[in-house]
Amino acid sequence: MLEKLPAPGRLLALDYGRVRVGIALSDALQITAQPYITLEKYKNFEHLAQLIKKLCTEKDVVGIIIGVPVNMDGTEGEMALEVKEFVAILSNEVKLPYLLIDERLTSKQAQRVLQQAGKKATRMEKGKLDQIAASFILTGYLDRKVF
Repeated sequence: MLEKLPAPGRLLALDYGRVRVGIALSDALQITAQPYITLEKYKNFEHLAQLIKKLCTEKDVVGIIIGVPVNMDGTEGEMALEVKEFVAILSNEVKLPYLLIDERLTSKQAQRVLQQAGKKATRMEKGKLDQIAASFILTGYLDRKVF
């Protein structure tokens, strides 16, 4: 794990969930973040790691940003521990540098974006919600990184 990921090249961000994982990608110059896809129906951590590895290869990804759901008081709960378990498996499968960052409130921000666009929380929109949350995670990193 690094404090700063390599540049230049695309970064991939993950908004991990037990049912869906939102994916966002940066541009090659690491200036912008765009919602990309939502991964669903993965069997286990190993299968999910393989899907992410394939995406990283297809999209020429140079590093991964992973959101960790931290409680409002700054402590780590059950989901944060689950994310870290997944990251241990992912780091064995995908040989890229990665960074864990606080994802507090990204899902709430994503919900506001969809509400402002007049969208309801259908199954399809929930997948989009996860992608948007991942883009907020990635934007948070891009906004604070030092060139």
